[in-house]
Amino acid sequence: MPPAPRPIHEPEPRGRVSVLLIPFAIALVYGIFALGIAVAQENIANRQRRDIFTFSIALLGILAVFLWGRTKNERPETPRRETRIMTWVAACLPCYALLQMIPLPVGLVNLLSPARGELVRSLQPLFGSSAFASLSIAPSSTYPHVLLFAAYCVIFFAVREFSRSARSKVWVVAAPLVVAGALEAAFGFTQFLLRGDRQPTGTFGLRNHLAGFLEMTLPLPAMYGIAALRSARHGRNGMGGLPWAIGAFALTGLMLAGAVTTLSRGGFAGILASALAIFALVIGRGMPPRKRLLFGALFFTTAIFALFFLTPETLIERLSQHSTEGRVTLWREGIGVIREFPLVGCGLGGFESAFQKFKASEGVFLVDYVHNDYLQYLAELGIAGFLLAATLIVIVSKRSVEMALDASELRWIGLACAGSLTAILVHSVVDFNLYVPANAAVLAWICGMVAGLRPSSPRIVSRRRPAFAEVAVADE
Repeated sequence: MPPAPRPIHEPEPRGRVSVLLIPFAIALVYGIFALGIAVAQENIANRQRRDIFTFSIALLGILAVFLWGRTKNERPETPRRETRIMTWVAACLPCYALLQMIPLPVGLVNLLSPARGELVRSLQPLFGSSAFASLSIAPSSTYPHVLLFAAYCVIFFAVREFSRSARSKVWVVAAPLVVAGALEAAFGFTQFLLRGDRQPTGTFGLRNHLAGFLEMTLPLPAMYGIAALRSARHGRNGMGGLPWAIGAFALTGLMLAGAVTTLSRGGFAGILASALAIFALVIGRGMPPRKRLLFGALFFTTAIFALFFLTPETLIERLSQHSTEGRVTLWREGIGVIREFPLVGCGLGGFESAFQKFKASEGVFLVDYVHNDYLQYLAELGIAGFLLAATLIVIVSKRSVEMALDASELRWIGLACAGSLTAILVHSVVDFNLYVPANAAVLAWICGMVAGLRPSSPRIVSRRRPAFAEVAVADE
């Protein structure tokens, strides 16, 4: 007796786009253009713009809670366990940052952070004894991070709701990122043409951070273009058709050109890792081993050709430089801060002060960032806070892979988000992109989009493994 068939994917109902998306999109674009400087390197004008951004997001968050609280949303499905975990973890991150800043009983501080307790005791001859102290060694530096983490949290939850309600129109939610990416790329490319040998920075403080932003937005128009091209090919108008595909590919080329002209090695590694991740997810979806090997060889041949023949000579020279620009030395010295404050960290923004004890390089220069987001957050958040952030990223990454392997048209947005996450996670190994509010806000927006997506219902297919041709037909 043949095995019972599995259920077929039902057509995904077309959703609706919330009006609140517009003010949130305006606030995000403002943040991208105004907050391209790392927090510790801000001047007074940057701080004022950061305050405007956090205040705007706070107001929009209150408005969203008020409006959505009065709207009865039908949610027949029970949230999955990972969705509940994701919700609690995202909500706990700003609370954890606040916990680092507020005064706690000295006995509790001694228990959670013995090194911090020792610092408090060493200051008693100067300031007298105190019954309370913060876990952060620099509470004033932690304060802006608390506000920013709260803003990222609001963005995450708001975009998750936008993505849930939009459903098949979720590309509208991604549109602000594409628009901002195109404008930044155009501005950066213009700088490249006008400056000659100088690398463009766009509205960011450093070219590496412009590359970090562009590598996150680049997969979105690329995947939308493919989806629109397939839609036009099969006579469907849901994705806009051929003109939209051409426009999306043009924006993809513009963003790629803008990223390449930054000559950022970390950015180039992020883009390459993003392309490899997307390709791996595409060819791994029901393809027989022989075709997988063929497509893999074709892809790598194309990548090598592009690397050696289409890459600017100056970037090839940059890639050939094996100098780590002191990063490895900073990483080695930065581990001392992690050992000093292992459980709860030295406090967000406290790395610069804590690092002085272990600094043996860079002469008289102050070191505010260790050029590795993972090491820096581990030093400032400690193991407890770092595990919270890592849990959220792991769950969101898992959801993006699930959506990339889905059978519905939403797989294209899943592929784009998986590529974006891969790019910034790779680039963060050698830079501090996530301490730049503009890039961190973009990451929160992408994570919110992924969190709001859900795989479509299963299809009726045979239990035998389908061939590649059958998968292609079923997808169409």
